[in-house]
Amino acid sequence: MKEMIAVIFVADYHLHLSGLAASRIRNLDPVPNKIVFITPDVDKLKTVHQNVLNIGIPIEYMQDDLVCQITGITDQMGWLPRQWVELHLDVIFPDWKYILTLDTDVIINRPLRLFDEDKINLYIETERYDPYFATIKQLLPDLTEFLPIGDSFIADFMLLDSMQLKALRKAADVDYSSWKKICDDNTPKQDSSAFSEYETIGTWMLNHAPDKINLVKSDTHRDNNKYHGKHKLTDLLKINSVIPLRLVHDCDINWYE
Repeated sequence: MKEMIAVIFVADYHLHLSGLAASRIRNLDPVPNKIVFITPDVDKLKTVHQNVLNIGIPIEYMQDDLVCQITGITDQMGWLPRQWVELHLDVIFPDWKYILTLDTDVIINRPLRLFDEDKINLYIETERYDPYFATIKQLLPDLTEFLPIGDSFIADFMLLDSMQLKALRKAADVDYSSWKKICDDNTPKQDSSAFSEYETIGTWMLNHAPDKINLVKSDTHRDNNKYHGKHKLTDLLKINSVIPLRLVHDCDINWYE
């Protein structure tokens, strides 16, 4: 039995969704041994959870300014700092070999396997964005193997191997300020970011630990506009194993029942 912790980042505007994500986390195979919520307001999130969250898995809460302090972030938690944090989850949780990072608005709808025997299942999507690869090549110039054009590691969750995170950071050899400058320099003017932690970690694993991963096609439909915000939740239950709630137009189910 592989022991694993699940980490869910919760922004203020996603407080009400965080319980939904956790309420179906038992569909993961294996089920995490613990869930940790990282949030700007622990007391507020505990209040949101107190009447709806009873899933039989130990839960902890961490203030995001503490996480920033541990990982050397000089900014407030936001989209880019969060990705730096995810590259350091093994530092924050040093006792865990496997760490699952999960978006707040994601529902695990059906049983989802995280391992194939001893290999980590990395789920493949189609949300590919070229500036991410400019940053990857600058941070890790030795990487030569990439997914085929049209495929991407940017799913809504990723199971991380703590030893591989350490090796990736050692190879990149950057502190927060220099990493952020590289990301900013590669960001097109019309966009907000040129870095993806999922794309970076997945590409690292593809190059340096191919024997430790199994690539699995996802059915989340992240980039399919015909799904985006146009479906009832009951419709998506028939289609997806993983449901990002941004796809949902009509949340017509009480997930807490």
